[in-house]
Amino acid sequence: MKRTKAEVDSERPRWNATQVSQFDTEYERMPANHREQFDLAVLRLLDYKHHLEDGNDSTASVVINAERETVLRNLIGAWCNDRARGRYVIPQELELPDAKRPDLWWTCTAFNGPAPTELKIADNWSGPELFERLENQLAGDYLRDDASVRGIYLLVWRGVQKRWQLPDKKWVNFAGLIEALQGHWASVTGAHPRVEEIKIIGIDLTERAITPTPAKKAPAKKVLTKKVSAKKASAK
Repeated sequence: MKRTKAEVDSERPRWNATQVSQFDTEYERMPANHREQFDLAVLRLLDYKHHLEDGNDSTASVVINAERETVLRNLIGAWCNDRARGRYVIPQELELPDAKRPDLWWTCTAFNGPAPTELKIADNWSGPELFERLENQLAGDYLRDDASVRGIYLLVWRGVQKRWQLPDKKWVNFAGLIEALQGHWASVTGAHPRVEEIKIIGIDLTERAITPTPAKKAPAKKVLTKKVSAKKASAK
């Protein structure tokens, strides 16, 4: 199985003249197939990671306040679409035939080979849940179509949750979680023969922004009850 995947990965089509010209001036090119669409999606998300963690104009202080994944998905999708240069489209609120809704669905009008991205705010999920979603949601649901055999698992950390428990019961920080997820996928890839590749990307918003203070729970209301004297109680 591993040898077959290695052979497939090594067989890339030759660039045409237009692609060579584009790469010479813009350092990237129009994708010609699903593999190249996936590569471009990974590149763009790594650009976004660099923008948030290291960029002089980082918007991490704004993004870190997004508590819901739907809000974060819209922010990331808009940023990536603004830099598409006509090479891909990320539609909003895409729904698959079985009512599944992938977070980011990178498509190109030149061919049928979308690259799905599953987004998780790591603070909102436990370790076991994140490992389960990697296999069952991304690999099991979004990569079922023969046209899509590569996907991206994107985790964003707001700094609220500090540790996650791995399947082996070990506790790790965010960097350790990303490393463990990529290693886990390498160990279970044989159980998903249709999936050629999954890339795990982690974005640490705490690199450039202050960790939000967790919302305090409202104190429980005290229920006032009237005391009944022993004398009155016995009379009843």
